Amino acid sequence: MIVVVGGHVYTTELEEFLTTHPDVRLAAVYGVRDQGNVERVHATVVLTPHSTTTPDDLRTMVQTGRGAMYVPDHVDVVDALPLTEVGKPDKKELRRRAANRTKR
Repeated sequence: MIVVVGGHVYTTELEEFLTTHPDVRLAAVYGVRDQGNVERVHATVVLTPHSTTTPDDLRTMVQTGRGAMYVPDHVDVVDALPLTEVGKPDKKELRRRAANRTKR
């Protein structure tokens, strides 16, 4: 769960919703604290080959289907999600990557 202004974003719910898009194969949703220590919604997705879907397309889909509170501040498209030893998306690694991206 990600605590955001106005409520809570349940990561599993948003991951399941994102994967209803025909071009999204996998999705991981996680919170990343910004410079003001406010947690922001981030998503990393794996798209189907030759997809033309953009991060903005996915944000619009979330806005329409779940509301503004659930819209990710950032959607990263990757070829593969990093996995933990048990085969789950490695959200610690994804948070680290997001934090490094914002420091640039």
